[in-house]
Amino acid sequence: MILNRKNRDSGHGRGRPSLMDHTLLPPTDPQLQRDMVSHCPPSMQEVFWNCLNITIGPKHDGDYLGRQCCSLSPVHRCQTACLRAKQYSEDLANECRKSDNMQLFQCLNLIREGEECCSLSADSKCRKACSTVYSATATSASGAGINGTLRHAANTACSRSPNVLQCAKNLLKVDRLPISTSIDPKER
Repeated sequence: MILNRKNRDSGHGRGRPSLMDHTLLPPTDPQLQRDMVSHCPPSMQEVFWNCLNITIGPKHDGDYLGRQCCSLSPVHRCQTACLRAKQYSEDLANECRKSDNMQLFQCLNLIREGEECCSLSADSKCRKACSTVYSATATSASGAGINGTLRHAANTACSRSPNVLQCAKNLLKVDRLPISTSIDPKER
């Protein structure tokens, strides 16, 4: 695990590491970047960091899934406000001007949409697979979305949760429900 080091000498907190020092971000140290390029092709680096942030983010940061979006802000003050937030709030909107943080707010909106959509399933495996798809899509810096393996896993895990398949159809590329799908009474 590589901790972000870019704010270590920023002077914030009188020698104490800032909140950003404890977040997982792509390395800013030139030697670490060279090592990463020599061991990991560039095409895999974004996928690696998205996976790491998705996996560790919710466990490390508690229940607020929006923290995985914080590194998308180019504004340090906004990143810090985002990391300190316990939920999306007016405080975050006051610290982070939308015009300067479009990727951040797009990510936060997609995470909220995912929380609502994935909660429609009574099946914990479906909720987890669904959340993974939303998180991977939201935090993709390129905006290219996610790979087919995650989509397939979510489609399989949620095959008996047509409400989830319906609300996530744009992310899962589901045009129609499988013929064998039966509606679980818990899903209504």
